[in-house]
Amino acid sequence: MEKVNEALASGETTFIPQLELLKILIMGRTEDVTRYQYELGEFIKKYPKEPLKNYAEQLVASSKTLLEKIEKAKGIQFSKVLDGPHFFVVVYNSADRLTNPVVDALEKFNKAEYNKLKLTTTNLGLEEKTLTMCVEFPDRESVMGYYYKFLAQVATTKPFSDYKFYNFVITKDNFQIFWQTKSLDEYLTFFDKVNKRMRDEKVTEALPRLDLSKRVDFEGEKKNPPKKIAQLEKELKKLQKPQAFKSVALRYDDDILQRSPPFSDSPVDGSGH
Repeated sequence: MEKVNEALASGETTFIPQLELLKILIMGRTEDVTRYQYELGEFIKKYPKEPLKNYAEQLVASSKTLLEKIEKAKGIQFSKVLDGPHFFVVVYNSADRLTNPVVDALEKFNKAEYNKLKLTTTNLGLEEKTLTMCVEFPDRESVMGYYYKFLAQVATTKPFSDYKFYNFVITKDNFQIFWQTKSLDEYLTFFDKVNKRMRDEKVTEALPRLDLSKRVDFEGEKKNPPKKIAQLEKELKKLQKPQAFKSVALRYDDDILQRSPPFSDSPVDGSGH
């Protein structure tokens, strides 16, 4: 900001509008959003014929949209009770006209892997997006198994590999809130947080059973790891497939055998975000 002020103080140049807008952008990082929007408005009034006017107007619109989303999110409360029936949902842009290939791919997958559940697919329009849903799963355990197998086996194939998709699971009760509020972004954030917490819980449940509390529990040689660490690796490998961990492997560091981290927590990328 200091260098921008110095440049502005140096006198009239053809770059004055650019410098003033840059000053406003820097201010937007530290000042109240109301002040930021006010300064952008003043810039637009001061330079009505400046090419940067359109960009300034876009910044104002984006700022207002962000504030609206923040206020909207404050009023949306999804239930953290995850019992009961669940749905699996795929979301994509309606303009891509993917409903038929998406339904075909899901129904083929359902018949091959989950025929006993008698799942059905249904399509709904959400503003400029389309939702294709598989309904319904009796509980979270069954739907999460489906979710991770979908990421591993289906999300990497066409049409999913060629377009932007969002995939998530949702309780029947939360879907009512989601549909009434049309709050896709808010639910995706909620789903990511809940999913990560539950994945982490699966890992931490294994630690107390192994009683990893002493330095000696972590000491060993590259070809001869300590028993408790080797057992931890086995426990995590059991979770690797159902929890979609990218990798689970021992890592040797000098004279201490350690996991840092013990696993890669990101699932195979098929969620589109």
